[in-house]
Amino acid sequence: MPRSAFFQALPTRIRRDGWHVGGKTGTGGVPTEPYDGIFVGLFFDPAGKVRYPVAVYVQRGGKGGGAAAEIACDLFNYALGL
Repeated sequence: MPRSAFFQALPTRIRRDGWHVGGKTGTGGVPTEPYDGIFVGLFFDPAGKVRYPVAVYVQRGGKGGGAAAEIACDLFNYALGL
């Protein structure tokens, strides 16, 4: 699957000129507890080189990993000094 397919699924504020991201959201946890959100991904610089790997696990973050993806976005912006 092309990186752009992953890229389109993430929050729009993660988009930066020339930068791309490939990743996967997920849900984990214990059946009797609220869902945990998961995001694992790689941020690619404009030359296509992996610059920042990231893994975020949010306990009770909700189904689908949306909260974890938002935190990954914040980490990316922080790493770029934005």
